[in-house]
Amino acid sequence: MQLDPVVALTIRLGFLLLFGSALLHKIVDWSSFETTVRRYLAGLRPGTAIVRLAAGVIVFLEVGVVVLCAFGPSGTLAAAVTAGVLLAYGAAMYINIARGNVLLDCGCSWGARRPASRILVLRNVVLALPAFMLALPVASRPLELMSAVSVGAAVVTCTLIYAAVDQLLTHSAPQEAQ
Repeated sequence: MQLDPVVALTIRLGFLLLFGSALLHKIVDWSSFETTVRRYLAGLRPGTAIVRLAAGVIVFLEVGVVVLCAFGPSGTLAAAVTAGVLLAYGAAMYINIARGNVLLDCGCSWGARRPASRILVLRNVVLALPAFMLALPVASRPLELMSAVSVGAAVVTCTLIYAAVDQLLTHSAPQEAQ
């Protein structure tokens, strides 16, 4: 089975936008990001150095996703890193939920406060599925103008769907007592 180049490019650009915006959010509000990382590691009683190291590793991995989706010649490597990061985030949320660690912020909502939940774990698993598709060989066919228009329209559509689902999840979750 081969992946159509329009589909491959749409998936790559979609993850580039998702992880690029997540990186921007982390860099702009680094202290809030470190606080979120500290809360995820709460059961381990991490020191400041461990939190900074973990935050640095997370940013390094997200930069890797962005670079691999933008320039990576290997779809297999892009698939492995992208899906791996998404599944690792889901696992981190799931472990904290199982430990009873009620997080103030899942760390994934671009400024909107949302506790980690099983539905967010499921969302990450679902997002990993198209990432795995990048491991498929891409059919060789020339991309024409209509292909570029299709990719643009698909990326915009997927972005709007993601934003709408994100808002539904944000507003459907029980609100914390202030």
